[in-house]
Amino acid sequence: MADEEAEQDSGLVDSISITIGEVRKLLEGLHVVVIRESANSPVQSSSDYCQEFCRTLLEFVGRWKTEDEPLPLVQVYLVALLSFAKASPYLSLQCENVPLVIERLSLSFLELLLSLQNLPDDLWQYFKSSVQVKLGRHQ
Repeated sequence: MADEEAEQDSGLVDSISITIGEVRKLLEGLHVVVIRESANSPVQSSSDYCQEFCRTLLEFVGRWKTEDEPLPLVQVYLVALLSFAKASPYLSLQCENVPLVIERLSLSFLELLLSLQNLPDDLWQYFKSSVQVKLGRHQ
């Protein structure tokens, strides 16, 4: 019985890791496109980026329910936030979607964090160090 539970836990961890890898890969692809396209049409490329970003995020966030499995959602949101931050130098603030997406993404992430009873230390440390690195780059 304990072996079956360990196998299920291992399978869930593997599934989460694969999913996080897929999210990273897709968002990195969007990042490459926005870099390439931003010089020609910054507002349009920003709008396209935001639409694809949201579509990608919704696809992956929809795989879990907050009540049942919040930690994979935290990981997806964290990857998404970091990806958006990485793309932000190439996004035009003249596109109304850019501030809207980051505002909603940040709010959703914070609401999710506040709903958790317990956040694993390694995930919290990763979040803190990511924020510190991003802040250090912008100062």
